[in-house]
Amino acid sequence: MNNSGRMQTLGEIIERNACYYPAKQALVALQGERPVHLTFAQVAERAPMPPPPPQTELVPPPPSSSVSEVWQPGHWNYTGVASNPWTWENGRYVGVPRGANTWVPGQWTRSSTNGWVWVDGHWA
Repeated sequence: MNNSGRMQTLGEIIERNACYYPAKQALVALQGERPVHLTFAQVAERAPMPPPPPQTELVPPPPSSSVSEVWQPGHWNYTGVASNPWTWENGRYVGVPRGANTWVPGQWTRSSTNGWVWVDGHWA
């Protein structure tokens, strides 16, 4: 909640706090006096420009395992190197944690003030 008592969106919290949170730290908001985990979304990085279109990936069959796994799609990482500002991180299978239902893929989100912000995928 902000000072006016209005609940903030995840995007507003990310925008306000992205420079203060180290990479890969979970976001938490305050509702009244108690902390509330909004999601397991994580701020990973910022970029001054949008990423290229996603690459096409051939999804392999899931590995043989007793643990349930789902495909986590690949995505672009911003390198900040002028000659090659983006690198592709291939998709992979990830184990499904107990109590999780759906994998929400990460995404690049346009910042309201400056560039783009990556929000890691998370379980919902």
